Amino acid sequence: MIKAIMEHKADVVGVATEEIYKEKNQNFLRNILTIYTLLSSIDSERLRKFMENAAKSIESADKLKAEGSLSLLKIGSQLKDPDVSAGVRVLLSVAKGFTKDEEK
Repeated sequence: MIKAIMEHKADVVGVATEEIYKEKNQNFLRNILTIYTLLSSIDSERLRKFMENAAKSIESADKLKAEGSLSLLKIGSQLKDPDVSAGVRVLLSVAKGFTKDEEK
């Protein structure tokens, strides 16, 4: 495949250039650059730990379902854990960022 791309690189560059100038693809590229900016600003070790913990949480989802529903009292007791509380605060801050206008 790479050999074929190299043999027809002028055609490939032409098609790529045409696609880049389409409005929907410009939005896609801007989004990719935004995600790149976000990921490059986060400490890689912190991001690695987050991803590992997220994967473990997803894997344990069935066990959590078996524990039954989550009442307000259970949520309140969970929030006493500093890690849970910090995580909820981060999520709330991110949620606020979706609707927050520019800083005043």
